[in-house]
Amino acid sequence: MNTPTISTRRLSLRPLTKSTPRQLGWLADPEVTKYSEQRHKSHNLRTQLRYVDSFSGNSHIWGIHVASTGDHIGNLSAVHDPNNGVAEVGILLGERKCWKLGMGGEAWSGACDWLLDPLCGNVRKLEAGCMRENVAMMKILSGSRFKFEGERTNHFLLDGRPVGMVLFGRHR
Repeated sequence: MNTPTISTRRLSLRPLTKSTPRQLGWLADPEVTKYSEQRHKSHNLRTQLRYVDSFSGNSHIWGIHVASTGDHIGNLSAVHDPNNGVAEVGILLGERKCWKLGMGGEAWSGACDWLLDPLCGNVRKLEAGCMRENVAMMKILSGSRFKFEGERTNHFLLDGRPVGMVLFGRHR
């Protein structure tokens, strides 16, 4: 299935087909990756292109763009498990100037609604997880009808301190 363009009030989620220096800048920014496992990895254009190219079948990766300017501000992915009708969803809003403006939640809701639509993504369940300390992601999840499903206690080390991974799901 081809990845479609999804329009929301302020954003355009477009199929991501390449890696850019801008994306590498996000991944090199410790504040952007603070709650992401990407903080442990080194990235270059080749590794990022390999990552983008890994999305096939019913899995999707979108670039999040501001509709009025075309600025690329982040990425959103959905890795589909077709045998179980489930997709794991993730987001990285790399442009810090766009934080706390509701853009992450807007992009997230647009993609999740499309994924769950039987005539579009046709996924029966979405799954997502994050560090318990990631307040922004917890707000996005609770604001988009995801339900708390459990916690893996002491799953991550954040600045040398064990923290939990909270797990959420949303059904059609």
